[in-house]
Amino acid sequence: MIRWALPLAGVTALALAAGFRSSAPVTVVIGGNSSGVLSPCGCTAPMSGGIKRKAQYVRSLGPRAMYLESGAQIRGTARQDVIKAETLSEAFASMGARAVAIGPTEFAAGAGLVLTMNNLSKGAVLSSDGTFGAPSGVRDLGELEVVVAGPADASLPPATDKPRVILFDGGLSEAKSSAAAKSQPALIVFQSQGDPVEEPTVENGVTYVSPGDKGRMLISLTLDGRTVGSFQRITLGPEVPDDPQVKRLYQTYLSRITTEDLLGKTLRTSNAAFVGSKACASCHGITYQKWKTTKHADAYHSIEAVGHGRDPDCVSCHVVGVTSTKGFLSRAKTPGLANVGCENCHGAGRNHAKNPKKFKLSKGGERTCLSCHTPENSPNFAFQEYWKRIQHR
Repeated sequence: MIRWALPLAGVTALALAAGFRSSAPVTVVIGGNSSGVLSPCGCTAPMSGGIKRKAQYVRSLGPRAMYLESGAQIRGTARQDVIKAETLSEAFASMGARAVAIGPTEFAAGAGLVLTMNNLSKGAVLSSDGTFGAPSGVRDLGELEVVVAGPADASLPPATDKPRVILFDGGLSEAKSSAAAKSQPALIVFQSQGDPVEEPTVENGVTYVSPGDKGRMLISLTLDGRTVGSFQRITLGPEVPDDPQVKRLYQTYLSRITTEDLLGKTLRTSNAAFVGSKACASCHGITYQKWKTTKHADAYHSIEAVGHGRDPDCVSCHVVGVTSTKGFLSRAKTPGLANVGCENCHGAGRNHAKNPKKFKLSKGGERTCLSCHTPENSPNFAFQEYWKRIQHR
């Protein structure tokens, strides 16, 4: 068994009215709400999450652990979302997932994708309408039963003599007032944004937990009958190594989006004319030389080096004008628009370069930076501190 030091938070033992007890406590590991995030962005370090680290942690626990994945798996219906769903499904199979919740987002992408996800996950897919599972989305896993439910479900099947875990498609307040909470579950897994809470919520004999969002963390706990114990939040940081099998699946994912040229097929909604940072040098020489010393000037190479040079999710914040017909196309076709340049902050500059007095450019500012330096991509971004690194006039 592979072991490493993990930063754990909120380790708790919860004593609930037992009601009944299984022969031995069951370890349950819960991930989910990935929303199409297969890997941490990597723009800053350290960052948490990703299916490669998740697989390594789950695999290290051995086959006795019950791994459950709550929804949503993807966040759209575009071609890249479909490829992500297929890759996630293969990864879940590799990790031995016992149940993978899907919902409206996955169904919106089409019945064909749902069937494919079920096949690739080796039959692990479970939905609230009962598709691919027993009636009403219930699956008997031997030592416990798993139910997928949402706020709209008016009722659930009666409780059995096994502890019930509900993967709930909604937030905590909705879960508390839902039919799911009235079906005597031991545990309800709800959806939330940000990190999981450090302590579970216990109300009317039901324990409520969430793995957070974007697959950055896992929840681990034990079920002994209806007694929930040993609650842990598992941070999937860089100290958790990549799983070799899922790493290969991820490389195949990158190859597929590159081969299908999804970046080239990106909808371009603007005709703004870009010229590249070098065109600014004749009038703004000192500023241009300053820019060349910053990480912005090598921003595109930073994602090329890890295989994301043609990934639509990443490229827009590492080049100039990807949403314009006259913006970045590829390093070969538009080399001057690779990397983060002057026009990312100040706007398309072709007209300004031709007639600076007539066509003024924006001064940019914090709001411009925050369009790419989001909490997801740059969790420790602080404008005043970062601005010092690139400050110019």
